[in-house]
Amino acid sequence: MRGVQLEQTNFIYRRPDLAERLRRPTAEERAQRWIDLIDQHHPTAGTVLDLGCWIGIDAEYLSRRYTVTGVDIQPHLIDYARQHRPGVDFHVGDFTTVRLDRAFDVVLCVGNSLSYVHDAPALDAAFATFSAHARHDSVLILHTLLAPIADRDPAVSQRVEVGSLRATYTDHDEWCPLTHLLTTRRTWQHDDGTTEIDILHRRVLPAPELELRARLAGWDVLDVDLDPPEQAGSTLGAVGCLVARFRGLDSRTESAR
Repeated sequence: MRGVQLEQTNFIYRRPDLAERLRRPTAEERAQRWIDLIDQHHPTAGTVLDLGCWIGIDAEYLSRRYTVTGVDIQPHLIDYARQHRPGVDFHVGDFTTVRLDRAFDVVLCVGNSLSYVHDAPALDAAFATFSAHARHDSVLILHTLLAPIADRDPAVSQRVEVGSLRATYTDHDEWCPLTHLLTTRRTWQHDDGTTEIDILHRRVLPAPELELRARLAGWDVLDVDLDPPEQAGSTLGAVGCLVARFRGLDSRTESAR
């Protein structure tokens, strides 16, 4: 199961309590970005579906303005989210297959969640999920890897001190242009002398491919932008956002699917 694989390969998925502390300082600013996009493209929106919601931080802030439903494939993260964010309706599910049998004004898939969907059939299925939960004029917001992270040589090291965590992690990136997979080997060197290694495999979706997939799934692309430098950090020039509006699937597209 993809959720088990994610937990095994990413320290912050294994420790949602520490992930909360790491993300919390920038959480409101990040969520405000999605709110601003919703205000711009669907000012009357009342409902939001957050696919790949992780521990539900974005969903928490969004729930101050909207009725929010969150979905994530990892049960322990949804358990954590339910305990800490009772105002949001959370579900365990794979966003390549989940069907909630209702439509939303906004479909959100951010935080590089889409980058963990690697092959073409699974990507087709993910976009089918986006469309299955949309009504005419619903807005789609995707935030994901649009290009490989620039060569980080020497490898990037960062110090983390939060809660009980005292460690330095180092990232080594490898890019495969044939598969469009970015593999990051992240080594955590803890102050107690122990070491953990995460290996992250993330799919890069160049903007033209992302736009094409959205259009084939019934969306009119409104905007595609890379993250600004003040938000991008070490992912400058690699991560960006697509915004689209649902027009519906025409008969030719539906028959082809």
